[in-house]
Amino acid sequence: MAKAQKTVKKDADGNVDAEAEAANEMMTLMEQEKERRLQELPKLRPADQIDITEKQLQLIKDIFDSCPRAGGKDAVNVLTFFLAIRKDPQIRMINSAIARDPEGYSRVPRETFQEVFDRMERELQQKQVDWAVIVEFFTKRGRPLSKDEIQKLVEEDRRAREAEESRQRADEEAERRRNQRI
Repeated sequence: MAKAQKTVKKDADGNVDAEAEAANEMMTLMEQEKERRLQELPKLRPADQIDITEKQLQLIKDIFDSCPRAGGKDAVNVLTFFLAIRKDPQIRMINSAIARDPEGYSRVPRETFQEVFDRMERELQQKQVDWAVIVEFFTKRGRPLSKDEIQKLVEEDRRAREAEESRQRADEEAERRRNQRI
C-alpha cells in the first residue's frame, strides 16, 4: 500500500518546518484529510466525517495517484479515474459493501461503493477532478460543499464563537460585580 501524499508545512520565513514534517510522516491518510479539511472549515461537523475505513480510503487514493495528472495540477481526468476504478479487482471486491451511511446528516441515502461511484460519475460535470472532491463523496454528507455552503458554515461558526465570547464576558462581569460586593 502506498504512503499517503504528504503536505509540506512551512514556517513564517518559508522554510520547511522539520517538526511538522516529521509529524506529518506519521499521520494516517484519514488524519491528513481531516487536517486538510480543517483548513477550509473552522471545525468539522458530524456530516463531514469520512465514512469509509482507512484501508478503503487508501485504496481509492492509490488508484487516484496511479492516474496521470491533468493539466499539470493535482487533478486527474474524470474518465481515466473511473475507468481505473471500474477495472480494479480490489474495488470490485468491495463494490457491494456499504460505503456511507448518512445517519440523518444527509438526504443522500445509504450507499454501497458501486452506488457512490455511479453517483459521482453522474454529478461530476467537469473533465478533471482533484482528490479533495473525491473524498467528500465518502463523507456522511455524501457530496462536496459548494463555496457558498462553506462560507455559510464559516459565518455560522464565527457567529457562534462571538456569542460564546459575549456570554463569557457577561459571566466574568457578573462574577467581578459579585466579588466587589463581598
